[in-house]
Amino acid sequence: MIAQKEIKSMKDLKGKVVALSSRGGTLDHLTRIMLEKNGLVPDKDVTLVVLGGQQTIWNAIRVDRVAAALINLPGYLILGKEGFTDLGAASDYFAYHPTGGLGLSDEKIAKDRDEVVAFLKATLKARKLYLNDRAAGIKAILKHGGLTDKSLAGDTYEEYRRDLSPDGLADEQWMKKAMDFILKVTGTQEHISPTKVFDFSLTRDAIAQVK
Repeated sequence: MIAQKEIKSMKDLKGKVVALSSRGGTLDHLTRIMLEKNGLVPDKDVTLVVLGGQQTIWNAIRVDRVAAALINLPGYLILGKEGFTDLGAASDYFAYHPTGGLGLSDEKIAKDRDEVVAFLKATLKARKLYLNDRAAGIKAILKHGGLTDKSLAGDTYEEYRRDLSPDGLADEQWMKKAMDFILKVTGTQEHISPTKVFDFSLTRDAIAQVK
């Protein structure tokens, strides 16, 4: 969470405007949790506004249009070096919090389970390489992350490495809170178990085969 320079703690966001990239997404979810954990009620104590993409939000912070926002890497490192206040990372609140995932239909899983597991095995091997080989990780960031500054790429690598689940599995607390959040924002009254949305059985099969 990056904030204006005069803001020194999450509690200082009371009465302020915090930017979101979209409603109902991971950053919206994590922003609300971080606010609530610090005694602030989203949409009451803090005004949440949707501004769109990350670059737009960076610029909104730079021109003092908003007080703070949860910024993706490498954005919060860049803004931190510009003197803006770092109020903490989402990883301070959860062991691991996926910002993306592999979504498949039941039909695809039933028809091509071996193909899906093979894809996950390749992903796990790449994850292991990233976690254990700093040079390879930085090289990948420079190639695919649009960065040219090796020092910034190194800092980005360390931050990603800290947050990355070693086995591709998600924190159970995160899954439960994610489901509660989605049900709330969609107005769904029916109780839906996280196990109906998050299925890591394929990942566990891939883990067993990689080992």
